[in-house]
Amino acid sequence: MEDNTLSWSIERVEYLISSLYEPGQPNVITEAQALLANFQSSPQAWILAHELLGRSNEKGKFFGALTVIVKLNRESSSLSEDNARELLQHLIGWYRDSFEDDSGFLVPRKLSSALATFFLHFHQLWPGFVRHITMCLISRQYHDPRSVQTSADIDSLLDMLDPKRLKAVLWVVTSIMDDVVRVDWNTADRGNLYESVVGEVTDAAALLSKGLAKTQAASKVSSRDSHVQATLKDLMPRVIETLPSDSHFGASAELLIDVLSTYPALLSNLHFDLLADLFLSTWADECYNRLLQGNMDFESLQFGQLLLAFGEEKCQWLMRSEDYRSKFLLSRLCGLLGSDGYPVVENRIFVPAIEFWSTYTEVMSDFIHLDNIASQAWAESALSQILEVVSAAFRKITYPPAEVFSQWDSSDRVGFSDARKDVVDLLQSAYSLSGLQLINTFTNLILVTLNDSAWLQLETAAFCLVGLADCSKDDILDGSEPLPKAAAAEFWATFIALNSDLQEVSDAAKQVMGTLGPLLAQSLARNIGGRASRSELDKLSEPIKRLVGSYPLAKEWLQDGLSHTTFPSDKITLEQKALFVKKVVSLRGSRATNQVVRDFWLSARGSSFAYAS
Repeated sequence: MEDNTLSWSIERVEYLISSLYEPGQPNVITEAQALLANFQSSPQAWILAHELLGRSNEKGKFFGALTVIVKLNRESSSLSEDNARELLQHLIGWYRDSFEDDSGFLVPRKLSSALATFFLHFHQLWPGFVRHITMCLISRQYHDPRSVQTSADIDSLLDMLDPKRLKAVLWVVTSIMDDVVRVDWNTADRGNLYESVVGEVTDAAALLSKGLAKTQAASKVSSRDSHVQATLKDLMPRVIETLPSDSHFGASAELLIDVLSTYPALLSNLHFDLLADLFLSTWADECYNRLLQGNMDFESLQFGQLLLAFGEEKCQWLMRSEDYRSKFLLSRLCGLLGSDGYPVVENRIFVPAIEFWSTYTEVMSDFIHLDNIASQAWAESALSQILEVVSAAFRKITYPPAEVFSQWDSSDRVGFSDARKDVVDLLQSAYSLSGLQLINTFTNLILVTLNDSAWLQLETAAFCLVGLADCSKDDILDGSEPLPKAAAAEFWATFIALNSDLQEVSDAAKQVMGTLGPLLAQSLARNIGGRASRSELDKLSEPIKRLVGSYPLAKEWLQDGLSHTTFPSDKITLEQKALFVKKVVSLRGSRATNQVVRDFWLSARGSSFAYAS
């Protein structure tokens, strides 16, 4: 590994940055990341970050802005005030230029974060930052912050900003406030920072009065100030009306997402009606379809996040209302799960959508239980919607073909794996409402995929079944269970003996059996212990034969199953149980196992029954 004593050149840094975005082996990318992190710790990083931000390459500019943030957080105490002032001038210049070249939002967003980081460390050098950044953008040149007149009318200044530059001011304010709310205010040196932030309230309020606002603003308004609340409420219709405007959508959506998530009291029923109607408009159709087609640019994702934020706040209304709009919006929210692209790797709306539906399912569980769903007219429809969501989510978490998966870097693989776990969380929430219906769904899916030799889909179904094992272990195989049925016994016999050329499928099957094998053995023990009928014994013998022939732990599983408290017969001694297991294991799946099972079943039923039989 190279160290900081070696010389860094701009060409070398740009080469490493480019390598992060090119297909390659995960270890190569990891090494490049480590080298760039090492570079950011070097004294040369300040100078080369300046050079990167002065070049035309967007990826280089982004990394340059990131490097400035890293250096400020690590080394701000070593910067003199003169150097800090010079840095502010450069940052504002780069930020202004990033809006001029129309190359995208990636670099401006990161530079707004860099300006926010500067404010946290050098707020005393940037008084009146709202007015200052506004004036610099209006004049297209830098001004000394100390020369900005506080007496100037802020409304007049804001009126001079075109939509693009108004967005630029909003992003800086948003980034600063996002950082400020994470500050630990209990430390002694934060008093001056607090005063600097409070001093911007008037200008920030003026910015809000234009119908756009910095994020987090609503959540910081005191709930006791009814006058401020009323003023903000009056602004909401105007903000909603600006959503279809290309020049205002980003800032308006950001504000509404934040209000819906943190301070929904600012929205009245009228406001929610306006939003619901807007989601049914032609404009919303176009935004939604772009998202479904895999367009994951910043504004498309914002639309999806706005729809999800609305859904989360109006969850009960969506669930219980007969309003045609609620049904339409639920369909849209479910449809987000089917948007193009592999979750996390290509699709960044899937995970937020899964999180919404997990919340929806948990909220429904607060009102209804599996046993009384039929008593509520709305509950059956809501459950049907959840099962549709489960089906959509299941289809999205199937692994890609090996040649595609091999191209993913380590972070993509981890992200996709985490998305699969999020789906399991949803399944576990849904189980409390659907019960064995969900188990049967994935059992049938396994049978279908086995029949079709669809190995990747089989792995997905098995993965989901394993995820449901924890919530179902207490009741899945008890009572009037489906296992004694011929189809279920046939399924387990087929699944236990599953042998695929694909290693991931074999591994998944073993993982399933590691969890469900003991439960299966308990159920088999209950049935051959007297609960099954005579006509079912041959079918039940098949999974027993496959089990002892395929899994070394089968002996232990069967012993535990026969000793379990749910074993129905008190006529079988421990010695008889041990002898039965020994016989079955020694037969290694041969036909003679059927007779051993029959004899054991007769003994469990009792001698009188055996005689009568």
